[in-house]
Amino acid sequence: MKRIFTALFVAVFGILLFCNTAPAAAADMPKVMTLVWISPEAVNDETKTRNMINDAVAQKLQRYSVAIVPADRSQEIFDEYIMENDLVPLDNASMRGFAPKKAYLKEMAAQADADYVLFINTRITNKAAKAAWLSWAGFKYEVTTLFNVLLYSVAEDKYLVNEKVSVKENAAGSSSTERAFDKSCETFIKKHLDLDHLPL
Repeated sequence: MKRIFTALFVAVFGILLFCNTAPAAAADMPKVMTLVWISPEAVNDETKTRNMINDAVAQKLQRYSVAIVPADRSQEIFDEYIMENDLVPLDNASMRGFAPKKAYLKEMAAQADADYVLFINTRITNKAAKAAWLSWAGFKYEVTTLFNVLLYSVAEDKYLVNEKVSVKENAAGSSSTERAFDKSCETFIKKHLDLDHLPL
């Protein structure tokens, strides 16, 4: 009976200790805000593609001891910030997409109470329509998409990561420019989205 009582006491004590320390540990973890910009010319509905990239980023960030701001909340802050500050994200002359200033990221991070902002900018830098190898397939649409990955530190007020990856993909059939762009995003996620070296 004494052993049973001791075992129960230890179990209850362990649960209480976990409950008291777990929230504190979670609160101490740095918070990451993830943002994805999709070139509006690339897709009719950018939500699907943005969610695909956000989901991949969240999965890869699981290896770090960080808390992630919900993607919907981050996107809401991002959209409102662009609107309220009358920003024009797409620069057709240079195809920069949305190149955020550090001040922008710092202000958006403050709204999310985040320590870092992981920002991925996608834009089509080249597109072409070519005759498909199979004549019945019509045209083959080819796009080159440039992905810019930025990791901004609020405390240090600098970019810890600033990397660019170019991906070329093609697709045949109707609505193929969009399909080719989606394929380039899938290739980027599978082969080039390397977050194993982030200084977090």
